[in-house]
Amino acid sequence: TEPAASLHFSLPASLLLPLLSLLALVSAQFTVQGPADPILAMVGENTTLHCHLSPEKNAEDMEVRWFRSQFSPAVLVYKGGRERAEEQMEEYRGRTTLVSKDISRGRVALLIHNVTAQENGIYRCYFQEGRSYDEAIIHLKVAKSFMPSISPWVVILALILAILIILMAVSICYIKKLHREKKILSGEKKGELEGKEFQLQEELREFRWRRTLLHAVCELPGTKAF
Repeated sequence: TEPAASLHFSLPASLLLPLLSLLALVSAQFTVQGPADPILAMVGENTTLHCHLSPEKNAEDMEVRWFRSQFSPAVLVYKGGRERAEEQMEEYRGRTTLVSKDISRGRVALLIHNVTAQENGIYRCYFQEGRSYDEAIIHLKVAKSFMPSISPWVVILALILAILIILMAVSICYIKKLHREKKILSGEKKGELEGKEFQLQEELREFRWRRTLLHAVCELPGTKAF
């Protein structure tokens, strides 16, 4: 009885191993690869999740799917050569774009517009062709903006302050300009007065010299006074 029991249990195992090998062969015809590091995004920005087939292979007729915790509905589904909106999650409708310019080389990307904090987490990029399939796991880390919200009144006050500073700077420059012009004008007047004073002194010295000369001539012998 013991050899019979042994044969009874070894028969399913002998069938199971070839089946597992066949499944591994089917699913290993290609692999899906994505970025090893997490993708960083800010709330409100757009972000792109890339993945590709290895080896390089045309994926135009494959099913390509991005999903999160559940297979369907998904974040985005491409099947039969077009996107399948009926299989898309409601919160992603109108906010995703399939980047498929290199799909003939097995390279695609999911573009998410206006990222929210709820979209932080794991995404799976899934390819399937017939019975062959594989997926890559992509980590998306969404951070809130570090810029605090600014009140409109703060913006208005900042503009008013900037205008006042500009006006003060213009006024100071104008006052300095007037001061320079006044200084130049006073210097010109001073120079003109000094010139006139010098001229008067010269005329006075010439008058004194003539008077002295006339007096000397009048004192010579034989000279009559006029």
